[in-house]
Amino acid sequence: MPVVSSLVLSALMLAGPVGPIPFAVASADGTVVHGQADRPDQTVAGVVVMVAGTGPFDRDVRFSEQPDVPPVFLDLAERLTARGVAVVRYDKRGVRYGASGADRIDAAEILTATTDAQRDDLAAVYDRARLEPGLGGRCIVLFGHSEGMVHIGRLAASGAAAPTAVFGMGALLTDPVSNFRWNLAARDPYSLRLLDADGDGITTNAEVRANIAVTPAAVNGTLDPYLHPSGAWTAADIAAIEQVWVSAYPAIRDATLAMADDAPWPSAEQPLGVWQWAKSWYLDETPVAANLARWNVPVTVHLGDRDSQTHAPLQLAAGRAALGERLTVHLHAGVGHTLGTSPTYGPVDSALADQMADEMATTLRSCAEGG
Repeated sequence: MPVVSSLVLSALMLAGPVGPIPFAVASADGTVVHGQADRPDQTVAGVVVMVAGTGPFDRDVRFSEQPDVPPVFLDLAERLTARGVAVVRYDKRGVRYGASGADRIDAAEILTATTDAQRDDLAAVYDRARLEPGLGGRCIVLFGHSEGMVHIGRLAASGAAAPTAVFGMGALLTDPVSNFRWNLAARDPYSLRLLDADGDGITTNAEVRANIAVTPAAVNGTLDPYLHPSGAWTAADIAAIEQVWVSAYPAIRDATLAMADDAPWPSAEQPLGVWQWAKSWYLDETPVAANLARWNVPVTVHLGDRDSQTHAPLQLAAGRAALGERLTVHLHAGVGHTLGTSPTYGPVDSALADQMADEMATTLRSCAEGG
């Protein structure tokens, strides 16, 4: 990817509509973070910096089981630029933009993707967005999907300058430990209880077959484990399943914590990260909302009621406790982690994508006008 110098980039940005402009900035450890700025073909009201969630994502964030749908961040960026907002997107360290297959991953660099490094990468991109002429960086929104909000929270805790506002989609507000424990131990029992369509305290196999695909448990992609041998789950059955997972949790946690911090995760053969990062889901008990509260700015989060990764009740409780009236939560029925019909994947429902783009554009226009 070509590297555009700061002076050249400044001239281009001030010259008017020029389309996507690639950039490269150095993170705190010297690692070069690559990305692009998308500038609207009109006066810039401000800039949205997009922060991806868990996974080897490049700046576009292709997160769908359907190969022909637009990538999540690319789609939202196009909606924002159409509303007069610049967008800054970047590749996770260790992920090569435009590459495919095994070439997408830089196996050496991705082993440096610790929690601190990912925060520092965001800090470098954020500083560039704030200081680069032509982007409208006096007015800036940080937008996080899923774990992206964790990185934003850690940025706030580091003492970074406050943005205009923070927005999130399927975003964490509780602490990573609580959310991951729900994923591991409580998601399946929660889904089985949710499947009791007639509210009689019994979840039948017929109810499971009819609706398992629209519960958080659908993330596992299998039906058979959710079919009871007798034909129905009683409340006691579901409680027993939950207890099995609760009892197993300490051993799973201890096995993870026994790994070397700098070892490749999940394996040396297919590294997608480093075990220090994986351990954070068992160790980081600081609520994300408490970190965000260090900034005196509004926080808006969009959540789906069938989210397989970010359990909405946990986020609501943690967010309200730490942020109070500064927090706005939109809980959407019938959508999942990426605000689409899937409990996990995109594409984002078009109306909800437009709603988020409208909200961020309105926030930035108000800032630009001195509001």
